[in-house]
Amino acid sequence: MEGKLIEQFKIVLQAFYGNDPQNSKDTARIINNRHFTRLQSLIQETHSTVAIGGATDPYDLWIEPTIFGLYKIQTSFSFIIHIVI
Repeated sequence: MEGKLIEQFKIVLQAFYGNDPQNSKDTARIINNRHFTRLQSLIQETHSTVAIGGATDPYDLWIEPTIFGLYKIQTSFSFIIHIVI
């Protein structure tokens, strides 16, 4: 079931943000360096598998919409989604 859900997320993210989500007019930026670093470390330090996304750009304060395959970290953010099966 997780694989099917991830495939659907890929389709939806492609529809929302296109082939280049960083340059999409609909992709938000993180408000400041402190929050960017905090969120980037959540992605890097999780023990879950990144199923989709995970790319970051500190110069642009941008984090690619990211979906983890398994829930392992304790906070949630609008661009970091945990799939709990």
